[in-house]
Amino acid sequence: MTFSLFSPSFDPIVNLTIRFLDQLKVKISDTTINDALQNHPDYPSLLSVSDVLHQWNVANLVVQVDHTKLADLPTPFIAHFKSSIGDQLRLITSVDEKQCKIFPY
Repeated sequence: MTFSLFSPSFDPIVNLTIRFLDQLKVKISDTTINDALQNHPDYPSLLSVSDVLHQWNVANLVVQVDHTKLADLPTPFIAHFKSSIGDQLRLITSVDEKQCKIFPY
């Protein structure tokens, strides 16, 4: 049996935001999250995620941090980075000096 953590009807940025809010224990329906992001003029972007979080009074900020300082950030957080397959957004659930735990995508 195959089990997916994400709803197949939502795209990756919506799923990421849903999981982030779940980690923070913020109760907003998946459909509401999807609608708010899809209707944002800059969707899909980190700005759209930040703006909808502000709309729901979820404190957040966008910062550029050297990888050596990741352990200083409170978790969970959404990280944006470049990889061989392009720009990536990932949910980081914990960080220590040796590793980052990334929520399954």
